[in-house]
Amino acid sequence: MLNQKSRAGGEFRAKAEAIRAELLDESKTFTKEELEQRSAQMIAFESRAAMVAGFTPDEEIESQGGALGRAAPEGEGEEEGVKDYAAEMDKLSKRVRRAFGGPNGYLLTVAKRNQEPMTTAQMTVHRALQDLFKRSTIIGTGSDASGGEFLLPLQQVASIFSVENVVAGIMQVARRFPVSGRTLRIPYLVQSDVTKTRPGAGIAAVTIVAEAGDKPEAEPTFAQRLLTVYKWAAYSEIGDETLADDLTGQLASTLQRVVGGQVMNEMNDYFTITGSGSSQPLGALNDNNAALLKVTRETANTITLNDIFNMYSKHTFTGTNSVWLVNRTAIPTLFGLKLTGNTLVTWLTDLHNKPQMTLLGVPIQISDLMPPLGSQSDIALVNGDFYAVAVREQLTVESSIHYKFKNDVTSYRFHARAGGIPIPTGFYAYKSTGSAFIAPHSPFVTLDDVVTS
Repeated sequence: MLNQKSRAGGEFRAKAEAIRAELLDESKTFTKEELEQRSAQMIAFESRAAMVAGFTPDEEIESQGGALGRAAPEGEGEEEGVKDYAAEMDKLSKRVRRAFGGPNGYLLTVAKRNQEPMTTAQMTVHRALQDLFKRSTIIGTGSDASGGEFLLPLQQVASIFSVENVVAGIMQVARRFPVSGRTLRIPYLVQSDVTKTRPGAGIAAVTIVAEAGDKPEAEPTFAQRLLTVYKWAAYSEIGDETLADDLTGQLASTLQRVVGGQVMNEMNDYFTITGSGSSQPLGALNDNNAALLKVTRETANTITLNDIFNMYSKHTFTGTNSVWLVNRTAIPTLFGLKLTGNTLVTWLTDLHNKPQMTLLGVPIQISDLMPPLGSQSDIALVNGDFYAVAVREQLTVESSIHYKFKNDVTSYRFHARAGGIPIPTGFYAYKSTGSAFIAPHSPFVTLDDVVTS
């Protein structure tokens, strides 16, 4: 009877392996339906092989002494052959420390075993761990198809999943300046004086003169922008035991990457829109920026083609760092913009390929720093060449086990020194009349929440 069961189980396993080999053959192609059908057949053959071999949850638990997944009856213990898995795990953990130096050392050694073979002692411990994992039982719910018991290896992914949290803003396209002190003075040519007939050409008075006649005189005006560098900081803690128990080896680096990214996001938020200029940077799209040019919205709570065209016509395109900053809630509206009839705008050619994220030839950058659709600055057109960012000290991450040594805590501190400011103090225009610009434009153009009446 045993031989018959073994033979039948072997036949089922052989059929399952044949299907698996067929699925792994790169020279063969399958449709979705074919893949699902073959996968189901393979699983069915493997299940029948296990059932014929007597590999059932009850039998497996019984073969392990009934200790894992079920409570031993009162009065039964080691003398009845019940395996003490807690003691075995403790024993194995000590062997791991001796052979590998700890869990992190074990994971690194396993990851590198193809390049650096394990020692005999390490291989022995590795096999013991594999054997324990293969014999472990995970208990599910009583209502599932298996009756609540799964014979699965205990596995943990050796990496920490985290979402990339760096957000786009003006910092990515701004003009960078080095700074060694607390402030930086940026000289610039004043070309936004509305009292001049030609403010955009105010550096000289050029006209036709008579022979031997007097030449018109004009002196250029220069000014300075004072950029102040501020300190940005964050602080985090991790328990020493948590660090020691980290099987991924990525806990500290993940913390540094995510918290460090948030420090940079906070700086970028102030540079882009939040900063008021009072004891903090002045944001390019903040209302206190005198160079911010607002375009009246055509229709409330949406963005129209006329809005886009009006913003484009009022933008200063000097340089190559112009970019649309758009809140993600406005993207569906942009994708749905139409030129005529049912024709989509040219940068979204179809619904099959990744859209070319440019609008009127200018790159589009999705930014969660911008307010949602319908608010002022849900979309803006900015030129980074006109915004100055000075970095005195790059983001620095330091750790210490001493600050809270008695609490078994490792502390991490993050700090950076940087500042930002718009260079122009007003709009640009080539001509003016009286006290008004003719066709003003600006490097910082935003869509207002005020609607055309």
